[in-house]
Order: sequence, then C-alpha cells, then structure tokens
Amino acid sequence: MEIKKIGWFGLGTFGYPIAENLIDNGYEVHAYTFRGHGVKGVERLVKNNSAFIGKDNDISDMDALVLSLPTTSDVEDVLSFYDSRLPKVVIDLTTGDPNKSKEISDSLRFMDILYFDAPVSGSIETARSGNLTVFAGISKENVDQSINSLLNKIGTVFYFDKQGNGNIAKLINQLIHLSNIGIIGEALKVASACELDQEELVHCLKTSSANSKMLERFGESIIHNNFEPYFKLKLANKDINLVDQL
Repeated sequence: MEIKKIGWFGLGTFGYPIAENLIDNGYEVHAYTFRGHGVKGVERLVKNNSAFIGKDNDISDMDALVLSLPTTSDVEDVLSFYDSRLPKVVIDLTTGDPNKSKEISDSLRFMDILYFDAPVSGSIETARSGNLTVFAGISKENVDQSINSLLNKIGTVFYFDKQGNGNIAKLINQLIHLSNIGIIGEALKVASACELDQEELVHCLKTSSANSKMLERFGESIIHNNFEPYFKLKLANKDINLVDQL
C-alpha cells in the first residue's frame, strides 16, 4: 500500500504546520471541516498551499485519515459519523485518553481498519520543519513502509508496542513539561521577591543542573512578562486530568 492521499481533520496549532509540511513532502492533503468546525483553517490551508477541500461523503477513497483534534471525544465524533466510509488507515495525532484509544482500535479492527494513537510533542517551528517527537501507540512491525515513511516526515518516531501506549507516553511527557513550567514560574517569583537580577539568574541556570528545554524556551519570556500564548490552558488542564486518571 502507498499513502499519497490523506484526509485531514484538525488544523489547529500543530495540525496546520504538520499538514503544510506533508504537502511540501509530496502528500495530497484533503482538509475537512466537521459540523461547522475548522472552516477557517481549511480555507487558509487551501489558499496558502496545494491542499484540497474535502467533501463530507468523499473520504473512503483516501489512503489514510489523519486526526489532530483537541480531545478524544472529538475523535470519536468524527469516526462514528463516517463509520463504514473510513479509509483503511487512521492515524490519530490527538493527545487523548489511552483507554479510549485502545477501545477505538479494537472496534475498528473488526472493520479491517488500522487505527493507532500517535500524539506529538515539540513547537510550531518543529511541526513545520518535520522535527516533532512522535509517540506511536503501535509496534514498528505492525506498520508498513508507507505508514512509517509518513510518520518520519512528521518527526522522530518512537514505537510503544500497542494502541493506547502512545498516549500514555505523551501524557508522561506533559506531566514533566507542564510541571517544569510551573516550577520555573514559581522559582522566578522567588528571585524577584529577593531582588535578584533575573536575567543574570536565567543565564546562570542555563549552564547549571537546573537547565531544561522549558527554561531555554520560556525563561526570558517569563521575566519580561511576555506571555504570548503557545498552548491553550484548557488543553493543558485536559492533559493533567488525563494524567490524574492514569
């Protein structure tokens, strides 16, 4: 099987640059709206790139379906709506509920459809350049070369044996990532209260055992009160709640 035509749902912060990158790599992306959602993202992708507007009932002829949605509930809505019209491969980039991912996989397997979770981590820039981290909830032996090639265009792929495990790995990432940002914010409050030179402190910490990617990305932003949003708080809250369930 060769994957060339991709149906796409979800053109948000990560979905949009990932789709752009795949178009640059020769994939034919058909971007879909769902129940009135995602219209602006689809129009923007079609206008700025060689993308196509997907038609509601024209999805089964896609080689694969890629989902990059806010929640597992959104994923379930799309899959239940298309049901028997789904293509034979569904790749879910959504950070979601590991148990639900396994349930979805089991139910679609009876329809001879391969579904697996493959949430990603990185930045908008690494999404656009194809350098994300991909947490694939499937064993490498269970994907053919075309699927592996597609995932490798998105980023560095790590295979975690079975459906649901990709989301578990991503949620552990989120626990460390989000906790780290919170700790950095609290630590810099202490520095401010003690009238320490915060710029000098951040430069110092970057050379010490306290350094992290989060400090490198957000340390200066925090001390200069630059809180340009990169990630929605409600999604961070969703991820932490999923960690709590885990």
